[in-house]
Amino acid sequence: MKKLTLLLISCICCQIATAQWNLITSPVTTNLLSVYAINDSCVAASGATNIVRSVNGGASWTTPLSVGGSTFSCIASGSTDYWYSLTSNSTALGRVGNPIGVSYVTGAPTGINGLCFTTDSTAFAVGNTGLIEITNNAGVSWATQISGTVATLTSVCFTDTLIGYAVGTGGKIIKTIDRGTNWTQLTSGTTSNLYSVHFPCADTGYAVGALGIMLRTVDAGATWTMPYPPFPNDIRGVFFTSPTNGYNVGAGGTIMTTTNAGNSWSNMSSPTTNLLYSVHFSSPTTGWAVGANGVILKFGSIPTSIRNPIAENISTECSPNPFNDGFHIYVSGNNDKNVLVKISDITGKIIYSEMFENFGFEKYIRPELLKPGMYFAEISSGEFKMVKKMVKE
Repeated sequence: MKKLTLLLISCICCQIATAQWNLITSPVTTNLLSVYAINDSCVAASGATNIVRSVNGGASWTTPLSVGGSTFSCIASGSTDYWYSLTSNSTALGRVGNPIGVSYVTGAPTGINGLCFTTDSTAFAVGNTGLIEITNNAGVSWATQISGTVATLTSVCFTDTLIGYAVGTGGKIIKTIDRGTNWTQLTSGTTSNLYSVHFPCADTGYAVGALGIMLRTVDAGATWTMPYPPFPNDIRGVFFTSPTNGYNVGAGGTIMTTTNAGNSWSNMSSPTTNLLYSVHFSSPTTGWAVGANGVILKFGSIPTSIRNPIAENISTECSPNPFNDGFHIYVSGNNDKNVLVKISDITGKIIYSEMFENFGFEKYIRPELLKPGMYFAEISSGEFKMVKKMVKE
């Protein structure tokens, strides 16, 4: 058993050593500020205008949600079913389903910069002027907590359902041990702005920020030290996959890694010079980083388009798009299976559904009384599924 364990560890280490960061084709060109992977296949990122989602390891992406003028500053998840995203400049809360479905509500806290779930329904959000909010019902309602600071809080991390940390401008670090009922100030030893905090285990945590600052605690925040001089560039995100293995990202596309609990860091080859805002790993061998101009990087296996013999012989088209009264769906191909066509709104509500006997048809769809907005046309047959975003003017 011991030999088997050592062999598995050796295989994982070998995969990490040989893996690299690859530039992924992004569906947007606006800044992506936060990324969260539910598993190695399902990942979502939020940013200046959109939330983007992939459910096939980055081989393809959708942009399921855009709320005019809203900057989705952070994204997180407490389950395998949904991602949640809050904004820095509106009261919108976006909920994106895995693998499909999307909705948003208003009335959420505004000025939010960081989000962390402790259960599938409980989450903490931090933001401007010391704002801390808690929800116990997955964002249906929020309650304000007293942070004891007016600093802008940028990131929050909990090690369990009770103990959490938040960091912010001016080197601010605060901690709770009672689920946010009370927050206490910790001594960070720096006045530099801190952008991200992560604890891979109960006692050991890292906070990173401007001017290349990286702080480490090994006593649950009682003391914070800088075990090495500041790095050359701002560090915007940090994430550890284990107590010893971690990554940080920042200005100029910088990516660094450690394999010894932060005692030393080494630069990794980066395929971009864009500022990277956020990094998140779903497993030791699969990770993601996002940044300026919509850049998306993947650590691990390079995604390829999912090869489907049925899909390779299928052609679909929905036009006109945008549309006024209705639109045509054209489907052609070599396939004799039934084809299901569904039209849904941005909440996931199905407003039209029809089954066709086989591929090779044209259908004019004129859903009655549609309000202007975004809709989704889904064409599926067996293993094949195509979803296209439609806009009603």
